[in-house]
Amino acid sequence: MSILVLKFGGTSVGSVDLIKSAAQIIKKEYEAGHNVAVVVSAMSGTTNKLIESINLISSCLLYTSDA
Repeated sequence: MSILVLKFGGTSVGSVDLIKSAAQIIKKEYEAGHNVAVVVSAMSGTTNKLIESINLISSCLLYTSDA
């Protein structure tokens, strides 16, 4: 049995329909007898929102820090 690593990027899991499509791909490979490892990135736009939040929090901490 082979090991298959499937990686789905942010836009490929950006909606319910796309997540279902990725799930079908995973299921097909599993049913074909592969050992499947799945790597999923954050949904489309999520990483940018996290970075914006981190930058905002960091700038607030710079002005309120006692250090």
